[in-house]
Amino acid sequence: HLVADFLTDHRTLVRDALAQPDGEGIEFLLCGSGELFMRHQGCLSRQLLLGSPSNDLWKALRREFPKAVRRILERDQAAGTIRAEIAPTDIHLLLTSLQRIMLLTARDVPDAWRRHVDILLAGISPPGRVIGHPPMTGRQLSRVGKRRRDESRRGAGRPDGR
Repeated sequence: HLVADFLTDHRTLVRDALAQPDGEGIEFLLCGSGELFMRHQGCLSRQLLLGSPSNDLWKALRREFPKAVRRILERDQAAGTIRAEIAPTDIHLLLTSLQRIMLLTARDVPDAWRRHVDILLAGISPPGRVIGHPPMTGRQLSRVGKRRRDESRRGAGRPDGR
């Protein structure tokens, strides 16, 4: 049920990103994905660790998502908000990096993903885009690292439990 809710929300997000004005779709998709990943944290880690479900909703999303990203990206590039050399596969990798950042920081620094999105957008946008969210403090980064080390020692986060 959680996975179905996540997939339904993700499909809605993609459709909403397609409906954004030209030049705003990729930013909407990245920010919306961050918010979606925060709402569905348990599902996110399960999806990354165990693979994705093979139900009809997942198949539909897998079929629709690459086409939607391509259309959104082409419109944003034509509007001049995304650099011309950015490819649809780059957007997929950016979303994967966002998922990993969320898994690492959500408990200790729940808004760290927002700065990550700022940095991603600055990297794919023409020069001059401002990074608006503050960086993690050294203390926050230490907490994240400690939690990750503790989880690794316990075998948490690994599908084989080792």
